[in-house]
Amino acid sequence: MTKSHVDRFSINVRKYVNVLPFDDEEKKIWLEELDREGLSEYLAKQILESLPKLPHPEGQKDARQMQKTLLSITQNVRQWRLQQSLQHTKGQRR
Repeated sequence: MTKSHVDRFSINVRKYVNVLPFDDEEKKIWLEELDREGLSEYLAKQILESLPKLPHPEGQKDARQMQKTLLSITQNVRQWRLQQSLQHTKGQRR
């Protein structure tokens, strides 16, 4: 990632994509995109739309951990969107 694209949101999403059982080809594409461009609205939408399609873990402990990870990635994307919106609004006030 170039310095301008390294932010905590991109780093966190990368971490969650690595942990969750996404399709290997999809995961590879997303990780390359995160490395190249950082998080984008298009990528965030693709990842969030793929969450309900993930296989459900068997054990109760695994299910709880997966639910926690899903909530974390969703919250991370929402915070990123809020930051993007605030930056856009800040630029328009002049």
